Amino acid sequence: EIIAYSEFDWIKSIDTSNPIIVGYKGERYGDNGINFKPKEKIEDLFGINLEDKMEDIIFNVNKFKSYAN
Repeated sequence: EIIAYSEFDWIKSIDTSNPIIVGYKGERYGDNGINFKPKEKIEDLFGINLEDKMEDIIFNVNKFKSYAN
């Protein structure tokens, strides 16, 4: 979805927890994103230690940012 937004230069920001949730699940974005929608919500992760998931989370956040360029 965010890839489609890149053609609209008037969109300056979005609010999403998707890169974090997908990383928590041990998944990484591909060049075209992901082909599923996680059922989990960000509040489901409150209080959970994400330390061992940070590599995937950071990868996804950076990949997500690249879609907007």
